[in-house]
Amino acid sequence: MFYCINVLENISLMKTFFLIVISALNGIRVFPLWLLWKLMIVLNDKDALKFVEDLRASGHGFFVTMFLKPQYKALLYARLGRISYPLKIVSGSYPITIDSKHNMLLGKGVWMEHPHGTHLHAKSIGDYLTVKQNVCIGMNHNQLPVLGNHVFCGVGSCVLGGIKIGDNVKIGANSVVLKDVPSNATVIGNPAKIVKLNGKRVDIPL
Repeated sequence: MFYCINVLENISLMKTFFLIVISALNGIRVFPLWLLWKLMIVLNDKDALKFVEDLRASGHGFFVTMFLKPQYKALLYARLGRISYPLKIVSGSYPITIDSKHNMLLGKGVWMEHPHGTHLHAKSIGDYLTVKQNVCIGMNHNQLPVLGNHVFCGVGSCVLGGIKIGDNVKIGANSVVLKDVPSNATVIGNPAKIVKLNGKRVDIPL
């Protein structure tokens, strides 16, 4: 019995040891990215400063976020722009596409919850965007959408073309939005329709 307890304790210690080693190696790997980010903050780059709010949204500091939520690497590359792209070789990336600050205005406080396969390419996106996995915000007929503040995009939702999405809009899972959506609305379906507006249940086709 004591032998089994000792074995379990040793296994637990080994797991802790490997976790510390992996965390340290990840910290070393993303250190150049952290250094560039801090340099851009010193230079008062507004997009680098927005990443501070992104980290607040993630609930962790820089190195913990990069370890537990590597999707924020892709967000930081977009924030820093082309100057950061060579660091992808060292610091790694994540399988999502976020257009760089050179092509898209992206607000602060982005919250990405397991956003594997997500594509963000808009004319502008406001503050506190929330996206899930396989979200597509992109071009249709050579035009890009404009999103307001506090927009939520559910799993597999699509926002396409030269449309405007207002503030405090919720877009349901697998919805396809091709027309303007007013503020304080919830839309679902393909094609999307408004099912809630200003806190009241409605049924309004877009």
